[in-house]
Amino acid sequence: MGFGTLALPPGTKLSVDLPKDADAAGQIRFKNRYCEIKIQTRRGNGQQGIGNYAMLAGIPLSMPEGYWSQQYIVRIDAEFNYWLVGNPKMGPIKQWATGIVNGLQTAFDEQVIWRKTVEDYTLSQHLPPELPRGR
Repeated sequence: MGFGTLALPPGTKLSVDLPKDADAAGQIRFKNRYCEIKIQTRRGNGQQGIGNYAMLAGIPLSMPEGYWSQQYIVRIDAEFNYWLVGNPKMGPIKQWATGIVNGLQTAFDEQVIWRKTVEDYTLSQHLPPELPRGR
């Protein structure tokens, strides 16, 4: 997965605080006069194996060696300036903030990814082999 260009509204400052150690949280912060968005990441549980993806990949559940799954907890807080709620520039700022939240959820939320993976796998099982897949 690659990332493109990150566009920020005028006057927005970006700061990144890296975790101090493996158990600490990291934070990405966007702040302008209209809102402040904080994206905090923290390492969650890890386990040997790849969980439910083993079935789709054809890997026996009895062979977890060589695979490790690591979960991360991502918390997003968005606060908007109460005094600027009626400002005409607030609408685009809210759309930008919503885009950040939705983009992160689409790209990294395990429940969203699992549903899409199962949907794609199920569809691929019903296509004739001669049809090109993924188009």
